[in-house]
Amino acid sequence: MNRSMRRGLTAVLASLAMLLTVVVAPVVGAHADTGSDTNGDWSKGLTQEQINSSYGFAKWVSVTAKSEDERADARRAINKLESDMKDDPSFTKLGSDGDATSLANTRKALQEDVKSNQFRATLTNEPCRMDLPAGKGRRCNDPNKRLAAQQLNLQMLLNQQFVANAVRATGGHWGIGDAQGITSSDDGYKDFYNSEVSNYDKDMTDGKLDGKAADGSAVGETGHYVNYVGYYWRPVQQQYGEYIYASIGLTGTAWHTTVQNYYSKTSGSVNDPYMPGWGFPNDILPEDGEYISNQNMTLPENLLEKFDQYTAMLDASTTYTVSFDPFGGTTVPTQTVKKNAKASQPADPTRSGYSFAGWFNGNTRYDFNTPVTGNLKLVAHWTANTVYRTVSFDSAGGTAVTSQKVVDGSKAVQPKAPTRSGYSFTGWYNGNAKWDFNTPVTSDMKLTARWTAIPPQTVYRTVSFDSAGGSAVASQKVANGSRAVQPKAPTRSGYTFTGWYQGSAKYDFSRPVTGDLKLTARWSRNQQPSKPSKPTVRRVPVYRVYNRNSGLHHYTTSKAENDMLVRLGWRDENRGGSSFVTVGRDTPGARPVYREYNRRSGNHNWTLNKAEHDMLVRLGWRDEGIAWYTSPTGANVYRLYNPTRYHKPKHGRGNGGGEHVYTTSYGEYLSVIRAGWRGEGVAWKTM
Repeated sequence: MNRSMRRGLTAVLASLAMLLTVVVAPVVGAHADTGSDTNGDWSKGLTQEQINSSYGFAKWVSVTAKSEDERADARRAINKLESDMKDDPSFTKLGSDGDATSLANTRKALQEDVKSNQFRATLTNEPCRMDLPAGKGRRCNDPNKRLAAQQLNLQMLLNQQFVANAVRATGGHWGIGDAQGITSSDDGYKDFYNSEVSNYDKDMTDGKLDGKAADGSAVGETGHYVNYVGYYWRPVQQQYGEYIYASIGLTGTAWHTTVQNYYSKTSGSVNDPYMPGWGFPNDILPEDGEYISNQNMTLPENLLEKFDQYTAMLDASTTYTVSFDPFGGTTVPTQTVKKNAKASQPADPTRSGYSFAGWFNGNTRYDFNTPVTGNLKLVAHWTANTVYRTVSFDSAGGTAVTSQKVVDGSKAVQPKAPTRSGYSFTGWYNGNAKWDFNTPVTSDMKLTARWTAIPPQTVYRTVSFDSAGGSAVASQKVANGSRAVQPKAPTRSGYTFTGWYQGSAKYDFSRPVTGDLKLTARWSRNQQPSKPSKPTVRRVPVYRVYNRNSGLHHYTTSKAENDMLVRLGWRDENRGGSSFVTVGRDTPGARPVYREYNRRSGNHNWTLNKAEHDMLVRLGWRDEGIAWYTSPTGANVYRLYNPTRYHKPKHGRGNGGGEHVYTTSYGEYLSVIRAGWRGEGVAWKTM
């Protein structure tokens, strides 16, 4: 019988493979340095793909196994697989993902065979063997019997992996062997097949041979059955051999079925192969890839333990590369990790404007407690930080506007327009460009107000004069803020004109007019001439107080004002009297002393010089009229000036800079000059 017929007979076991599900193998690409075993360089000449397959496993066993039976079984398995692959090279790609020979699928195949034997042990009745002679078969329906555990070897494992690949490639049964393919001359075997399939076509989870698990998933446990294939005769050392192939493995995801082979030393009945204790003699079959022997038959778990030793040896020398893509962040070094070891979690990278959100493998956050089973590239994920920008407003002389904190990329809120006396607000500007408040803010910025001056409008005030019985005086139209012109004094028979009054106060024509005004003349009745007498001079004391907070002095002719300021905390510097004494305005030769006020520093100034007074008013000092009158004769009142620029800290005292101080003490005058003040000579006279 030729090789093709023999392969057809052995391969029909792949009818189960239609129920199989492809298993995705681990990531490839690792470096494996297997080295040499003490029992020989088993990997010499092997490619990485061959090492990562059941073929490499068999090579390792053929060199390192302790017993000759194990090594011979491995050699036969290698030769058989090489022979099959030579005839049909398209069916098997050693070690590749999804191929039956991959390490992952080889492990699953052996695990499925362990499950198969566990399932057999649960069956209470073996099939009835009606075709066996009396006394040579087992009884039917014996509740005390269990199916014996099936054994296999590397030859069966690798042969059926090739068959499984062929079934997957052809999409169905490969070769002949189902019940319908058995010829009429094999009716006895057909009956045997039919009785076996009813017992073994059972799902381990729900009892249905439907390719689905109990939970409905598509990858199910497909059950078990013994598939009668057929037989052929071949002379071996003047005898005949008969081969019965039976699939006993749990097929499912493992891409594997096992084969049991029996040999009859005689040419007796076809029933002989089912007699207990029969099998192939190891010494009559050559190791040429043509035949499968029952050499080194063992339980699946024993072969699985051996396989685990092989993969552990590979794992110990296999390393993978774990690289890190910081995705715009700082660089993270690549790691080299042994297979099934864990990568070390690196220090978090940094990225301006972002917070690190973790390392991801695809869309899944990577767990550094996960064993590494292949080359790995982890990508950093980031969360954008919330960045705030400051928008400040310079009102350029207008009312203050509060700055804003704006989320980067958002818009500032246009504030209420500031105001400025004499000006019209025209908008906020960023440099020379008017700012559009619909523009997103992406950096700190300062906006400046722009103004347009409002042309002044002249407002006139009316100053009317009531002569109170005297000659008429024409009213005047005076621009707001200007001064009225003192008119020529009216006349009244028998009376002397004493001045123009606003209410009870004599009007000072040096004051600016800021509203309509009515001035009334006052008169004194003339008396008969009498003998001249020495005029009486009215003494007017001037008091001096000192403000410790501002560092400034104040002078007043009002004792009530002096006392009030002292109660408010000002220091009384009058030593129980007054600072100096002036005279009433009606004193012959009396001269007015003018008072001005500086709004910025709070400083007052007193001067006898009308020109100085007018100059200060033009410079912005407030005109506060005549403070008192001074005698043309008497003791000197000296004037001193502090040339230091006025300064007062927010929580401290002022330095008194820029003020004038007046004293009757020449000693004090000289002492203060030595302290850095400027002496300005005699200001006026005191009584």
